[in-house]
Amino acid sequence: MKDERIKRFICICISIALTVAMVLAAELSGEKEILFPEIVALTTGAIACKRQPWEVSKSKLVTLMTLSAVMGIGMNRMLSCSLFIKVVIAYGIVGLSLTMAKCSLAPMISACILPLFMGTTSVIYPIAVSVMSCIIVAVQFLLERIGFREYRPYHKIILPYKEQLTHWGLLLAGVALCSVVPTYSGYLFFVAPPLLVLFTEFSNVGAAPRKAPFMIFLVTGLGAFTGVLSRYIICVRLGLGLTVAAIIAAIIINGIFVLTKKPFPPAGAITFLPFIIPESGLLGYPFQVCTGSFLLIALAFYIFREREDEKSKDLFVKEG
Repeated sequence: MKDERIKRFICICISIALTVAMVLAAELSGEKEILFPEIVALTTGAIACKRQPWEVSKSKLVTLMTLSAVMGIGMNRMLSCSLFIKVVIAYGIVGLSLTMAKCSLAPMISACILPLFMGTTSVIYPIAVSVMSCIIVAVQFLLERIGFREYRPYHKIILPYKEQLTHWGLLLAGVALCSVVPTYSGYLFFVAPPLLVLFTEFSNVGAAPRKAPFMIFLVTGLGAFTGVLSRYIICVRLGLGLTVAAIIAAIIINGIFVLTKKPFPPAGAITFLPFIIPESGLLGYPFQVCTGSFLLIALAFYIFREREDEKSKDLFVKEG
């Protein structure tokens, strides 16, 4: 038991180190596109957690994350429609892509929609996402080989396409409903990309987050306040670098994960999203996130409540 705790501690430290390295690279290079908050979610799920929460192979993780990042900047370059339309199109394409790929990599949603929110068009963004995804799966592979992480084989999702597309159609309707006001009003963090990932995760009635909605809401909210306070106090008030704030934020959110026993990957991304938003948006960020997460969790329970009789059965049936 003691050895397992040591191994888990080392995995968490590696996850923190990768997160800080990303922020340091962005700060030293001056390329803000390198700072991708969803990488924190990936390091949490793929390295810090005991078991990876997504059904996806290592090769598909890199491929899908890269393609979604490319799609995000491609939409910014080629489409002149409103942000609302872009978000709906992007979410729909991601849902279709995951259905066709027979996997459940929810962070792909944020990889595609984040550049829409930020107006990113630089090719540095998908390159950074691809490189960091490769590093994460390489580290995960190494940790599995040396026995520091449990190896979880990838099982393809074999639910009928009709049932999966119906599920994603309901999700798309929910995203459209919740996104219309924030995208047109400018209060985007009510539907921050990691919250759309949260909404997707909560749609699966057999998933662990639905068994502890209040704790997930609490962890997500604490992540939002952690990110904002770390950047504001360390960077704005003390004038220190973003990397220092990243070290503190990463330690705190991982400490929250350990204390609550709820290492929820989207909460990690929520913690680091304040590192790339305008300073003027810091004050309202945690309140928008808390309100948005509450509404999205409630909506997920409402839309998919008819499946609650399945209890612990996972929506995504796998091929063994």
